[in-house]
Amino acid sequence: MAAGQRIVEARGDVYFDVVHDSLAPFTTRALTAIITDIGTRFTVHTESVSGVAMTIREGAVSLKSVNSMDKKALVLRVGDDGLLEPNGRATTRRPTAQDFAWMRR
Repeated sequence: MAAGQRIVEARGDVYFDVVHDSLAPFTTRALTAIITDIGTRFTVHTESVSGVAMTIREGAVSLKSVNSMDKKALVLRVGDDGLLEPNGRATTRRPTAQDFAWMRR
């Protein structure tokens, strides 16, 4: 890890409230997904058989596969759900009320 980088590995259901720092980017690695903060609050779900799912509550993140370094990342913004499928395809959709239900218990 280079100086100034903030990198975490995520498994299961995780909620992040990240302070954006362009000099110290925050990156989450979840299975085959690389999620880079653009100043945000977001969740990551890695237990899905359909891939790595995430929901953006505030700000924005970029999402791409670790295996697609040559491809442009998908930028997700407030209110977006992102899904990185096992084949590396990144898609977006609008979230449902259940996407944050696990945080309310």
